[in-house]
Amino acid sequence: RSLRLDYVEIPQEIMQAQKDVVLCMDCMFVNGYRFLTTVTRNLIYRTAEWIPTVKAERPADYRSGISNVCRTYNNAGFRVVAIFCDNEFRKVMDVLAEELGVAMN
Repeated sequence: RSLRLDYVEIPQEIMQAQKDVVLCMDCMFVNGYRFLTTVTRNLIYRTAEWIPTVKAERPADYRSGISNVCRTYNNAGFRVVAIFCDNEFRKVMDVLAEELGVAMN
């Protein structure tokens, strides 16, 4: 099966009014597979990134997923300014907060 990407043009009014994005992030399991999930507070846009490893206590396990999500918003013209998450992500966010220029809560 191939993955089909479907892109939608974002109206300029939304881009200007919602430029700074605040993410809420957590982990969920679907049939035993771990996913990093995010939802923006202002756009109510949801993402899910499959996390292939099962040792989520290691920062590297979530690092790629978080970077992919931030890159998705940046490529669309948005800027992730803050991420809200629980302590499960503390190790990786301590490292990535400075690297990505994102406030951690």
